[in-house]
Amino acid sequence: MATANILIVEDQNIIAMDLKSRLLSLGYQVAGTAAQADDALRQCAEMRPDLVLMDIRLKGEMDGVQAAERIRAEFGLPVIFLTAHSDEQTLRRAQLTEPYGYMLKPFEDRELHMAIEIALYKHRTEKKLRTHERWLAAILQGIGDAVIAVDVHGLVQFLNPVAAALTGWTAAEAQGRPVAEVFNAVDAHTRARIDNPLSLALAQQRFVSLPDQTLLVTRDGREIPVDDSAAPIRDDQGRLTGAVLVFRDVTERKRAEEHLRHLAYHDSLTGLPNRALFHILVGRALAHAQRHGRRGAVLFLDLDRFKNVNDTLGHPMGDLLLRAVAARLTRTLRQNDTVARLGGDEFTVLIEEVEQPQDAARVAEKILSVLAEPFDLGGHEVFVGGSLGLAIFPHDGDDLHTLLRNADTALYRVKEQGRNGYAFYQAEMNAAALTQLTLEMSLRRALQRGEFVLYYQPKVALNTGRIVGVEALLRWQRPELGLVPPSQFLQLAEETGLIVPIGEWVLQTACRQAQAWRSAGLTQLRVGVNLSNRQFRQPDLVAMVRRALDEAGLPPEALELELTETIIMQERDSAVAKLQALKKMGVYLSIDDFGTGYSALEYLKHFQVDGLKIDQSFVRSAHEDKEDEAIVKAIVTLAHNLNIRVTAEGVETLEQHSFIKACLCDETQGYYFGYPMPSDAFLRFMRKGTGSLSLGPGPQPA
Repeated sequence: MATANILIVEDQNIIAMDLKSRLLSLGYQVAGTAAQADDALRQCAEMRPDLVLMDIRLKGEMDGVQAAERIRAEFGLPVIFLTAHSDEQTLRRAQLTEPYGYMLKPFEDRELHMAIEIALYKHRTEKKLRTHERWLAAILQGIGDAVIAVDVHGLVQFLNPVAAALTGWTAAEAQGRPVAEVFNAVDAHTRARIDNPLSLALAQQRFVSLPDQTLLVTRDGREIPVDDSAAPIRDDQGRLTGAVLVFRDVTERKRAEEHLRHLAYHDSLTGLPNRALFHILVGRALAHAQRHGRRGAVLFLDLDRFKNVNDTLGHPMGDLLLRAVAARLTRTLRQNDTVARLGGDEFTVLIEEVEQPQDAARVAEKILSVLAEPFDLGGHEVFVGGSLGLAIFPHDGDDLHTLLRNADTALYRVKEQGRNGYAFYQAEMNAAALTQLTLEMSLRRALQRGEFVLYYQPKVALNTGRIVGVEALLRWQRPELGLVPPSQFLQLAEETGLIVPIGEWVLQTACRQAQAWRSAGLTQLRVGVNLSNRQFRQPDLVAMVRRALDEAGLPPEALELELTETIIMQERDSAVAKLQALKKMGVYLSIDDFGTGYSALEYLKHFQVDGLKIDQSFVRSAHEDKEDEAIVKAIVTLAHNLNIRVTAEGVETLEQHSFIKACLCDETQGYYFGYPMPSDAFLRFMRKGTGSLSLGPGPQPA
């Protein structure tokens, strides 16, 4: 498809040049720029651009609205208004020109690109519809368009069958009657009578078209949308002898245009208003609230556990859930409230009038209540909840962007506190968000600045008491704060994707350190490295592991990769291939935190893992809690039956050590044997002793 050629009409040269640059960067051609309406009309006539971007406020006698009307009427070109003004009167005048878009300055390139593409698509569709209508007339065996011909006095001389059907007059009845009786047209909006196009063609002796929004009033009072053209008829000497009107029923085209308008402002999946329409509705509500001293609210809703539905049941079921949620929300809200879908599992609600914030809170509670009920998705009973952030306007913002941002900030607070609830926006939340943003920025620089370090916690073989391995644990050495534990930054790293480069650094560093220890005589150590969800999903995971081993010169059997149950169960199809490749390479594979996820021992054999680590939540109280004791013993027995080694995590006391040793666990780790320590401290400890531990506490923190 050819690149669209766009005319810019803007009276501020700097803005026009900036807009031109942005259009060129988006891949469009710029036909030219105009600062005044007359110049714009001239360029439209000469260059016939594909689309016009029109500023409403222009220098000269005509403003942008008047120019757009002329451009539409004379050249049939699509116009998108660009303006910094959104007052009601201007909007009403602009709407009468039927623009193809209306954008408030300032706007982003993405918004500009979307508006242009929608306008071009709509314009092309209209052209296709008109072409289709002409082809249809020819295909239907000469039925064709309706045709009325009059003499020089405006009396009907000819009426074809289509015209007869549309007007309700037979050819015989219409013959000799004034055309105004047979063809009666009114404006679709005002119902005012429109000058008869045949009478105009005779009087002005030129080609005449009806306005777009024209209704034909039939003989029996029905109203039919039509478009037409009338032209004078001349004899060989050029003398006026009459005029001919060709018109057609454009009901279907109007329906198609309405469908396109609906698509432009509604979500195709749920039928709810989309972001564009929500923007307009919130703008109107804000203006109303400011004029009348009222308050309203914007609610930002994010579904809890929606990703689980998509991952386990598939995207079609996820779509079905979104439609069901939309239906419930629509039924729950008042008629004058609006629910919209912004995308994904994000919904917004506009409450146009609230007397007190508690009114918005009651709406939030109703939403949470209806979301708590199960959803039936094709025989699958699904439970989801919701997290809601609430912003009250105009107190929390006087534009959609600010309101959504603040409602989203409140929503984030709900998620931090466990989800399935609601919170009002508070100004101090922005301070917390700023702190989070600062943390993210520091985290992004930490890898480049070498601020990450690895600590190593010993793993002990219970039958010999010897240290047989270590687990590499990430720490962040922040210059201004000191050593930061992973609990304060790993989740953020996972959310932002920074865990991928950080995880690769951890793997490379641990492999190099393990090889350095081997060169120092510690040849029996196996170093364990944790893989995150996002890391495991990387398509080059196997290649990355191979590269880290090769660069360090470390044998694969000296590396242990620790994965959680959730990772391999959520990525089951790709997990099989990846784990088989790693197993073939010779890497030791273990399941971390076993017992907190799916806890299905049968999949361990299917995925060919070598070991599992019993989560410390069971180990901590197993020596005094019968239920936890039974769980630990069952895991050990079943794992050994599958030739899988078992490690007990979080052993901190003599009683815990005695218990897990009695359960015949293979390995253990925890503060009882040694705290995580830097690599040099670990090497000093190993050289000082024999590499074995008795029943006393191990090395303390460095």
